[in-house]
Amino acid sequence: MLKNYFKRQRTIFIFMGINVVAFFLTFLGLFVEIRNRQEALVTFLKTSQMTSDVLPIAILTAITGLLFVCFLGLVGVLFIRTLIPNKKILSGLVMKDEMEFLLRIPNEIRKEVEAKNGK
Repeated sequence: MLKNYFKRQRTIFIFMGINVVAFFLTFLGLFVEIRNRQEALVTFLKTSQMTSDVLPIAILTAITGLLFVCFLGLVGVLFIRTLIPNKKILSGLVMKDEMEFLLRIPNEIRKEVEAKNGK
């Protein structure tokens, strides 16, 4: 059963693996840049001026954050696909028949009121 699950979700797991590897590589690069450019960071914190020394750190931080958001999105997609594996289950969850009944109630009430007022 678990083997079939991994087979069906193979592409998501591949994208998640690539995303995790890229995330850790950019995170490692970010730490290396922070360690090498501490003086530039202190200057940036004091003056709030973006210099060419701080720019790589800002870019790596943005890329790392973007990769993390993509990873969370893939986890969300995997979670939703686990809960709702096919359209039949989705239509059962949406309760389409019950929704149509609830939407018809005002029309039925209006028809009955018009019929009673017309008599």
